[in-house]
Amino acid sequence: MKTILVFFLFVVSICSAQSVTLLQFQCGGPGGIDANNQVWAPDVFWSGGARWGAVEQKTTGGMLLPALPYNTLRYSAPVGSSFTYTFVLPPTSTGQYLIKLKFVEPNKTSVGQRIFNVSANNIPIITRLDLFATVGLLVPYDKTFTVTAPDGRITLTYSSAIPNGNAIVSAIQIFAVDSIPP
Repeated sequence: MKTILVFFLFVVSICSAQSVTLLQFQCGGPGGIDANNQVWAPDVFWSGGARWGAVEQKTTGGMLLPALPYNTLRYSAPVGSSFTYTFVLPPTSTGQYLIKLKFVEPNKTSVGQRIFNVSANNIPIITRLDLFATVGLLVPYDKTFTVTAPDGRITLTYSSAIPNGNAIVSAIQIFAVDSIPP
């Protein structure tokens, strides 16, 4: 009986929360299959901004952009404007979603050249992100957040935090988070 109880506790700890991928797409790009055989959908659900991708890709100091999904992006255009992604997702039992945002700094080569904010349903989730200061040039950087949206509606807003700047994002993944009742 003691062994069964230990096993039961182990199973409960693993199954106490599950996540299911709802969306996974490459911002500003056509989508495709990455090196891990994950399928990325093309850029969808956006309003504003512009795409930067295959035609614009250049090397910087002999370095190439990282592979899919980091090799394209959506950015603020015109400079200083914001852009959004709006999703209407299936409701979860918890009303919670995990959002993973994927970034890479494609061309700014010093601290302070690109600083931006991201909000989810008007609540700040990233404030004053400077990718070059955080990870450097052409280095993938991911941030994951839990967002509560009982109705399944999520709007991500990207905006510059400096005059004449622009925000960027390379890919977005959204996972439903459901808890198993006790």
